[in-house]
Amino acid sequence: MESLLPHIDAAMERLEPVVAAAGGLPAGRTLRATVGSTEKTTGKAAGLVSAYYSSLTDLKSGVTDLVAAVRDMAKKYDRLEDLNQMSAAQLQKYMQDTTADFDQLDKHLPTGSAGGSGSGSGGGSGS
Repeated sequence: MESLLPHIDAAMERLEPVVAAAGGLPAGRTLRATVGSTEKTTGKAAGLVSAYYSSLTDLKSGVTDLVAAVRDMAKKYDRLEDLNQMSAAQLQKYMQDTTADFDQLDKHLPTGSAGGSGSGSGGGSGS
């Protein structure tokens, strides 16, 4: 799990320079509002850039907390048999911070027509 952290950091760094300099026409204003940045972003802009940055921040916090919880469990439970004796309440205590971080993803992930996941096809033409 810990090996994911550098990749999350790299993704966050790639979002920082995203700039939507789309011009002043209505379509440009819409694009700028959707992307959410007219200058370098550090998670404070609105739109997709901010949503993805916040989501990556939540993911990084969740993974970091998960790694810490697993390390704590490994210190306390030396053998697999000991770990099997752990109650659900004890496991929930270890995972409490992690769960809260991952729950934040629902609030920050882009949804609706501006983003999110899904499948489909699209087409268009341009010059």
